[in-house]
Amino acid sequence: MSELNNKLDVTQRELNDVSAQKNSAQSELTDVSRQLEDAENELGQVTRAKQALTKKLDETKSSADNEAQAKSKLSAELRNAQEDLDKLRDQLEEEVSVLSNYCCPPCLPIIVTFHCTIIDFASSQPVRSAQLVKNY
Repeated sequence: MSELNNKLDVTQRELNDVSAQKNSAQSELTDVSRQLEDAENELGQVTRAKQALTKKLDETKSSADNEAQAKSKLSAELRNAQEDLDKLRDQLEEEVSVLSNYCCPPCLPIIVTFHCTIIDFASSQPVRSAQLVKNY
């Protein structure tokens, strides 16, 4: 009988150990499940942040592309305007030269003034006839 009592005690201790291990494993499982849930929440937040940053990057790229196109267009328009200005200056020089052959020098500034108004694109100011005559 004592042998049976000893076996019963040993079995009871083993049962208590297994029960303690089960409780420990269940507690660890609960902790790991909570950590997994936290990690999934953080992953969702990071994914949303990444999507927002990707959207903002795309908008910024689009804006930069639009600005580059606008700059290119303005640059081309400026070149065309400068070419037009050069042509007009050449035309004016020719006309002033022709006029100078037919007019007396004191009359030339008056004729040039009535003939056209030239705008200096660098300063956005009209060029005075005295400047025109002086330059030609």
